[in-house]
Amino acid sequence: MKRNIVLWFGDHPYQVFQAHRFHQRFDVVGVVFERKSRQAPRLSLKRLFEKVLGRVLAFPLHAAWFKVLSHYRELHPGYPSIPTLFVENVNASEVLDFTRQCRPDLVLVSGTGMVREPQLSFPCKLGIMNLHTGLSPYINGGPSCTNWCLATGELHLIGNTVMWLDAGIDSGKIIATATVDFTGKEDLAAIQRKVFDSGQELYERCVEAILAGISCPGVPQETLAVEGKTYFTREWGLRNQLRALWNWLHFEQRIHSADYSKRKASLRLVDPPEVSADNCIA
Repeated sequence: MKRNIVLWFGDHPYQVFQAHRFHQRFDVVGVVFERKSRQAPRLSLKRLFEKVLGRVLAFPLHAAWFKVLSHYRELHPGYPSIPTLFVENVNASEVLDFTRQCRPDLVLVSGTGMVREPQLSFPCKLGIMNLHTGLSPYINGGPSCTNWCLATGELHLIGNTVMWLDAGIDSGKIIATATVDFTGKEDLAAIQRKVFDSGQELYERCVEAILAGISCPGVPQETLAVEGKTYFTREWGLRNQLRALWNWLHFEQRIHSADYSKRKASLRLVDPPEVSADNCIA
């Protein structure tokens, strides 16, 4: 049975890559790309100085990020050939109008700003799913949960979450979580790429299960009895960037430590739904 899917995505190269992947595997009938304003914020002289200093002292972090974007841009330099809407804000009224015209059974979200009402209440049969490139409920927010794991030294928390979307910050009912495996030899860009690629695989696996008719009500995060933390972009200053670089320099040693293995084994994860050969879609 055909199930129509609409994507509400950011417009960074990784989300364009995701859109191509979903279009290749499923019946994607429309995609909204949120193009956030590129206008530079007005900064005080002190804040400007700190920002410039951060770009110099934490250059490897910034260089790695641009390397990651370049990687996904090279994979798919253009947008997929499906009906597309570009907006500055995913909560714009034209997003609802476009989505209604597409008549989706399922909406997928990735890389946008906070989705708010009335978008959250859009009536699609299967629901609205979201990919969080962080391990909920342990770590939420941004700008990058992977970088926050590096900054805090909690490398065992590097992972991804697929959830039903709600009004909170990465707080919806969890469909599946998964950590990411590393060899310890990865550079900063390779760490990010492994997280993104693993996240896409997990997302596709969950979508496949939903479309196959497998019940995935999701696990309320509070029932996991985990004390997590939400990080905010405004907190991602030079001190935390330098801490992330320091921990990356010791990445291989810590990945292979007994403490890392013990902490990773203690995590409360939500296994992804299984799709058997009998109910797998083509």
